[in-house]
Amino acid sequence: MLGHLVETVSGRPLDEYFQQFIFGPLDMRDTGFVVPAEKVARLTNHYAFEKGKLVCKEQAATSPFLEQAKALSGGGGWSYSYPGLVTTARDWWRFMEMLGRYGRLDGQRLLSRPTVELMCADHLGDLPGAFEPGTGHGLAVGVVTDAAQHGQLASTGTIYWAGAPHNTYYFVNFEQQMCGLVFLQNGPFGHLDLMQRFLILAHQTIDE
Repeated sequence: MLGHLVETVSGRPLDEYFQQFIFGPLDMRDTGFVVPAEKVARLTNHYAFEKGKLVCKEQAATSPFLEQAKALSGGGGWSYSYPGLVTTARDWWRFMEMLGRYGRLDGQRLLSRPTVELMCADHLGDLPGAFEPGTGHGLAVGVVTDAAQHGQLASTGTIYWAGAPHNTYYFVNFEQQMCGLVFLQNGPFGHLDLMQRFLILAHQTIDE
């Protein structure tokens, strides 16, 4: 719905809008809704654990991300209502750094600081729905609202998200000025303990 709104207001396809106002300014050179033919060799397979064994569920050579989905305008990915972007660790790191610097990276202002602060504030309040104790929801991100209650070393105000079906996890800790990400490439979504351990281990490296 938000993608359609962007297309309606801007008068251009979503992929073109993203390229001009997000990917281009941030030099996210390998991010998009569709993987071009010259980059297919770099695309990973998608795996899943079945009965304790890792099974390839989707070959990169036949990935739905190789062509634009018919159900979408400027989007791509799965046509069965799960559109999304394809990216690399480098590109996503740059996006996280931009958020961690309150909307600015390498001299490029992508978002205003108040916009980032609003995005990363808890909008859930007392409503149920938080993933873990001491957390809430911002605008498209999870937010650590109480570091003591959360109990995983991340500072209050840290944002995070974990997305299926490929299980990409990231966090941005504004107070410690650090980011972290994990690309798992397998499903189903059920690696919360791994993500928690990653968060803890990452913060244990802080020595100041």
